[in-house]
Amino acid sequence: MNNNQQLSLFDVSVPQAVTAKQSAVGDDVKAIVVERSAHPYIDMLRRLGIPEESMPTPGDKDAVLKAMLDGIGESVGKFDAVLMYTDITKSDLLSAGSPVQRQRLYKVLAKKLEHELACFSGTEQWYRHGGFWRHEILLTDGVMHLAENGGRNGGTAFWLMDAIASYQGEKVLARHPFQVWKLIVTEGDDQTRCAKLVCTNGNNEKPIVEQEIEYTDFLLDTVQMYASVEPVDETGKKKRVIILLPGEY
Repeated sequence: MNNNQQLSLFDVSVPQAVTAKQSAVGDDVKAIVVERSAHPYIDMLRRLGIPEESMPTPGDKDAVLKAMLDGIGESVGKFDAVLMYTDITKSDLLSAGSPVQRQRLYKVLAKKLEHELACFSGTEQWYRHGGFWRHEILLTDGVMHLAENGGRNGGTAFWLMDAIASYQGEKVLARHPFQVWKLIVTEGDDQTRCAKLVCTNGNNEKPIVEQEIEYTDFLLDTVQMYASVEPVDETGKKKRVIILLPGEY
């Protein structure tokens, strides 16, 4: 990269943070020696658009994290860049953020997860969901990704798969080999979240199953999955249930 190139990590091009000094080479030839900024945190904060007068010292990790949260805003690209080019983790950012900064970061994480889920089409393998269920429960790649990353504070959402699995084999679903499951999350004024889990047959919106969930840290405001019940043997008594994303159907 030459000295005049621009770095485009985000939506706008930001000049690379450098300092320049001149040194004599030979009798009358001068060269520009380009030096990188002393600390990667400072480089990243400059790329995030933090002004010099607001720049924290690299040793003040808490101040650095808060400044990075301000720089990230609601940009998924900037969040990804911080994780990629520094040693800072998602947990670091969540722990250091003020309530307002955490709420903003939750939006970033939700947008990121929604984008990732939209990229799943088909599945390369099935994952057996452990538990004492009436039928074998299998998760696709996309549903497994949702289960592993669906919690707000680094938590998981395997509890959602448990909820769906718990109804399989029940009389209420006996005549419904294809099910549409939807989780709808509501956030109160105090920022606590509750949810409703609804199952329909996909042909109409009449609920077959409804379950109220008093508290959840689920990252998304809503998510939809399918459950397909398939016989395993000729008798049809032994069955398996595949839980999948709509894009994997």
